[in-house]
Amino acid sequence: PDGNKFAYYIKYPTGSTGYHELRVLNFDRCSGMFSNPRTVSFNASIAGFCTAFSPNSKYVYFGTFRTLFQVNTDTTNIAASLDTIAVKDNYCYPYNYNCPDFWYSYLAANGKIYISPGGSAIDFHYINQPDSEGLACDFRQHALRMPCYIYRNNVYHPNYYLGPVIGSVCDTLAHVGLLEHGDEVQNFKLSPNPSNGNIKIVYLLPQNQKGIFEVYDMNGKIVFKQSLPQWSSLQNFNLIFLEDGLYHCVIKSGNSIKNQKLIILKN
Repeated sequence: PDGNKFAYYIKYPTGSTGYHELRVLNFDRCSGMFSNPRTVSFNASIAGFCTAFSPNSKYVYFGTFRTLFQVNTDTTNIAASLDTIAVKDNYCYPYNYNCPDFWYSYLAANGKIYISPGGSAIDFHYINQPDSEGLACDFRQHALRMPCYIYRNNVYHPNYYLGPVIGSVCDTLAHVGLLEHGDEVQNFKLSPNPSNGNIKIVYLLPQNQKGIFEVYDMNGKIVFKQSLPQWSSLQNFNLIFLEDGLYHCVIKSGNSIKNQKLIILKN
């Protein structure tokens, strides 16, 4: 997500057991060169396609169709950080046939990693807190029900807001027009307002910086908090658990803070 690392997962067929390897490399966005290759190797009898970075670019999630792993790419020996996050539980819905497994994964704009099933199923798996280590990442198996069969599809949201490397000699467009992002949160709006608790916020974060969305009651107590990934510019939140009243909504990113008032009115 920060443009500085690249990872891919491969399997070599070697008889009935496959040789699996995750490869992680540093990437220089200025020169286009890869460096510092690191690997995690293991044997398994089945392949897999599931590979995704966490929002903070620290962890990589990968694995076979039946097992999901996590490694810490900020450590010198990433193989030593290998941790098993989940094992396929063979639950099937709506039919007890071709039970879903871990297929394609993708980091969505809300900061969660969604993993599609490979079989006849209508439920996504997802990682709720992928910036957290080990089981604290909160993997939820077949936890998001869709109105139709998924069968290996996924959600895709490219990082349109990565921008140039600030201060890089390769940034030749620094003086062309206005800076797109600057150093402040921009265009923060929420709707509808008043709301029954279901709100949409739109915003633009400072370049290459993540943010935090917080909601405070009139006593200054925080009642809701959610991380905002660097590349997101729209989020939908369900705040129907809040009582009717006036609330203070804040987006923080770096040294920038923007505020909006929100009225919850359910009747």
